Amino acid sequence: MAAALAALARHDAAAYADAAKRVRRSFEAREDFLEDIPVPDTFLALEALAAVRRLDR
Repeated sequence: MAAALAALARHDAAAYADAAKRVRRSFEAREDFLEDIPVPDTFLALEALAAVRRLDR
């Protein structure tokens, strides 16, 4: 997640896309979820920040 935030701060779209993909994969590999609800909340928050900075895919 730190890499994705750093890429957002630098406005580095390519680095953000790579880091966000890793965050998403991490979520998909989990077996346990907060309150048993499989929602990629960290990824969704990153995507919202990326949209504000116009770095969304």
